[in-house]
Amino acid sequence: FFPGDQVKYLDHRKEKVTIQQNGFIVSTSKWERTIIQKKVPNEFGTGSATVLDFIFKTKLEIDNEEWFVRFNAPISNKGVFHTDLNGANFDTHHFRSDLPIQSQVFPMPTLASIEDSNQRLTVLSEHAQGTASLKDGTIDVWLDRRLLRDDERGLGQGVRDNVLTKTRFRLLLETENYDSDPSTEFEITQLCKAMWDELNHPLEIFGGIGNPTSLMGGLIETTEKMLHLDNNEKNKGSSEGNTNAVPFVFMVHDRVDYFKVAIESLRNSDFPKKLPLIISHDGHVPEMMEYVKSLKSEFNVIQIFHPHACYDHPHEFPADAPELNEGYEGDIYHNKRSPWATCAKHHWIWMTKTVFDMDFDIEDSVESIFFIEEDYVVSPTIYSTIMQGLSLAVNDSKYFGIIFDRTNSGTDKAKVPHVRAGEQDWHEMYFKTGPFAIGRKTWQKVINARDVFCERDEYNWDWTLVYLMSQEVKEDLRLPYLVLVPSVIQVTHIGTEGMHGSKIGNSWSIPKPFHGTDVIHSVSFSPTTFKANGGFHHPKDIEHCKSILAPKWQLFA
Repeated sequence: FFPGDQVKYLDHRKEKVTIQQNGFIVSTSKWERTIIQKKVPNEFGTGSATVLDFIFKTKLEIDNEEWFVRFNAPISNKGVFHTDLNGANFDTHHFRSDLPIQSQVFPMPTLASIEDSNQRLTVLSEHAQGTASLKDGTIDVWLDRRLLRDDERGLGQGVRDNVLTKTRFRLLLETENYDSDPSTEFEITQLCKAMWDELNHPLEIFGGIGNPTSLMGGLIETTEKMLHLDNNEKNKGSSEGNTNAVPFVFMVHDRVDYFKVAIESLRNSDFPKKLPLIISHDGHVPEMMEYVKSLKSEFNVIQIFHPHACYDHPHEFPADAPELNEGYEGDIYHNKRSPWATCAKHHWIWMTKTVFDMDFDIEDSVESIFFIEEDYVVSPTIYSTIMQGLSLAVNDSKYFGIIFDRTNSGTDKAKVPHVRAGEQDWHEMYFKTGPFAIGRKTWQKVINARDVFCERDEYNWDWTLVYLMSQEVKEDLRLPYLVLVPSVIQVTHIGTEGMHGSKIGNSWSIPKPFHGTDVIHSVSFSPTTFKANGGFHHPKDIEHCKSILAPKWQLFA
């Protein structure tokens, strides 16, 4: 085993790559990768972890090559990673830049893991592999190798008898219930133990009724078929305009007083409390965490924490990292990089991607999601309004989604659609800002345009979306600029100092109910155009943005 100095991506340009089931299956003539998302058992807490199975089928036919898979996560493990000895005891390893790659690869009987104070990534395997952590935030696991020469380990010949090989990994990304203190001995969580036991001691079936091919030998394949069926049914429901359940997502930071008022309005609305109420924290703010904890007995709360929150890492990227301004010429206005401009956008990018990737443990499928910030109150009819609006907009590709304040939070009072007194109708309008509900198809369009989104020198995430709707963007990447908006405002901003003030005003009121079902198409708008506000131009911010919006798992060789 004498590898070169650098690893490299497989060059997919040399052969056809087939993508199926919305990316759950990716294959070429030499390898195939299938992803199965597993549900976390209820006893381990909803939203506390993500569990994915990766199934690789490889057929290596190129001499003197080794293939491995690299799993990436935004974890600062500082060169430390762990492997098991026998499924019960564990070794801790430290990366050394003064040693060659072959000195950094260790046996992995069943497990490899990296962690920091925010999250832990663990890779489980159903048989022994070789593993390494050659970069921060990565776990590499060897899949196959083909050698012409003897490796001087006793075989006396090269390794060229490669056959089609199937390898199954189980990935756990955990955000709580583990000890990240480097001074303590590494231990796996109860969830990890359960997933390990299920993977390495699967259910054995010794008899059955009917076709014998449906027994144990086909369990994995049956599971894959069930996944494909579920996805087909989900896509079918989406194409028919079935909005089903719509979870609510609150983006919060440290304004607990605002959020208490927002939740009180939600409490008095028609929002079904059994549906997921997702709280995306921009940092582990003690007062906010304590309040959200008090809501769990009333709502189906799912907490997610931005792993790069500026509150948690005030002196690290993407917060205040002075070294990034060395040699940096600044944004379009020659301003140096500032966390004031970057933190909120990074949080929104991560939050939206995380939520749309989430597996909601509810009976109804989730095709659309409602996003709102901590400083808004909602009307008593907010949920029925969302459901009605989505039923009108979901099948029409000209709509970005639905919004709930025709004044764009008071910024466009002169340009709002004309509304008659007492009117209960939906109007067409252009998107600019404020709470909104969008579907998976719209979000996929944002993902497709991630390079344009991330390279726009604009610190506001909402105005970056507006730019994607403009004529300046290529048609195949352009977002639809029209939205539907109810004639009666359904959300109200409660601050006194702009969108991000620190004081609650006294001139706001809870929005009135809305029951409109018809769309008025008479108003015509053109896409909004404006000059970028800057603040998001540093190569590090652009690179980080693209890495979040890109597919999470990549195959290396």
